[in-house]
Amino acid sequence: MIRHGAAFALAIVLASAGTALAETRRGPVPAAPCAAAAAPVNYGRLLQAPDALKAEVEAYRQGWKEACVKKGGSSLAALLARGDRIAKAFTAVLDKSGIKETKFEELHEQFQNAYPRFIPAFHGSMIEYEYLEPDMQVYARQTALGDAEDKLFFASHRALYGTDAHSFPWVKRTWDHGGCVRFGEFDWTGAIARIETLEAKLAAAAYRTRLSELKDRVRRYLAEPAAKRDGKKPVVDSCAPRARTIAALEQTARGLAARKGWEPAAAGLRKTLDGIKAGQIEICNDCLR
Repeated sequence: MIRHGAAFALAIVLASAGTALAETRRGPVPAAPCAAAAAPVNYGRLLQAPDALKAEVEAYRQGWKEACVKKGGSSLAALLARGDRIAKAFTAVLDKSGIKETKFEELHEQFQNAYPRFIPAFHGSMIEYEYLEPDMQVYARQTALGDAEDKLFFASHRALYGTDAHSFPWVKRTWDHGGCVRFGEFDWTGAIARIETLEAKLAAAAYRTRLSELKDRVRRYLAEPAAKRDGKKPVVDSCAPRARTIAALEQTARGLAARKGWEPAAAGLRKTLDGIKAGQIEICNDCLR
């Protein structure tokens, strides 16, 4: 669903337009998927969900009920694909609703608390950014219900996506809206290899789309890791000291140069390294607040 707000520092070029990685208010832990699938449905009166969307949600709930009874071998990817359609439909409803900003607090309560009580493995917000979508962290905890493809994808989920739903594993969050990049810690070439291995093995569109989006974010960041600043030199905001950052950039550039399709990203890293050595690009630690 739509996300708004300031992009996570150093992740601006990583995220698709409109994607925000800001902190949101923390609510109570939502119901477990099997409990949510059996819970009473209550959309409230603020957002008018059309009958077609309600039917899609009910089919999604039924799919979760069946998976919970079966206790293994169901397709979580199929549930996720339906969840993505539901998220897209809610986006359309919200865009056409004309709900005033004065009602956002009330809508936030529905998205964060009320809807996840009966829509399994969903989470949402209307504070700082807006979304109602499948909660991948919850899906990752339900792999025992899934099939071999689900287990394969989620076995790498933590390594590729981290544990912060509003950041990436190569970013160390140091404040609500930003942080530094883990140069020297995060294995870029290893992550890319893992993504492409999964792409070759997985058939489910819900997984392949996410992997493609992640790979594109990595590619765009590595092609231009220095953030531009008004009136100042571009900067690579790194968690590591200068020497370690340069060594990590050089190592990653060499690794990418050997991978088909990653030559532009390798060239971007080499250009950044040349700029650093020429004094045209700076390296700092957590300086983009």
